[in-house]
Order: sequence, then C-alpha cells, then structure tokens
Amino acid sequence: FPLADDWWRFSNFFIHCCLVCFAAWMKTGLLELVRQCEALLEVRDVLLEVTISQKEKDVKALDKAIKSKEESNASLTKQLEQLRKEYAEMSFLAEEAVSLMNQSQNRDRKQRYAAQMD
Repeated sequence: FPLADDWWRFSNFFIHCCLVCFAAWMKTGLLELVRQCEALLEVRDVLLEVTISQKEKDVKALDKAIKSKEESNASLTKQLEQLRKEYAEMSFLAEEAVSLMNQSQNRDRKQRYAAQMD
C-alpha cells in the first residue's frame, strides 16, 4: 500500500481495483457471450443451408411431377384428338349407311309398287 497514505486514497485505490476486476469479469463474460452467439449463428447457418437444400429438392420433385403431368396431359390430348377423328369417321360412315339404307328402302318400295301396278 505505498500509495495509500490516508484512508481516502486507500478507499479510492480499493474502489479502482474493484472496478478493474469487475470490468475484466464483464469483458470475459461478454467474450463468452460473443462466442456463444457465433456458435448459434453457425448452427443457424447450417440449419438454413439444410432447409434451403431440402426446399430445392422439393422444388425439383415438384418440377418433375409437373413435367410428368404435362406429358400425361399431352398424351391424353393426342388420344382425345384421335378419338374425335375416329368418332367423326364413324359418324360419317353411319350417316352414309343410313342414307344407303333409305335409298335401298325407297328402291324396294318403288319396285313393290311397280310390281303391284303390273
């Protein structure tokens, strides 16, 4: 205690030492808090990377599903168009058949009528 020749100086010296110790303790605590925050940020970064990669995989899977559905829709559209063509041809053939049947019936009626008149 060479600097403390009276109680006021000793008191000031003691308070100064306590404040320096408190500041050192606070600094240590703050450094530890900073380290923990950095560790948490690293964990957060890892979680974000995992989440982002999972979302990218989900987007790719959805993209594949969309492409598959588009291909399926295109195939169904082609099938539908083919069925429409076949239906139109069948309808045309059916109309021709009905027309030929009507002509044949009319011819048969005319022949019967002609045979009855003779």
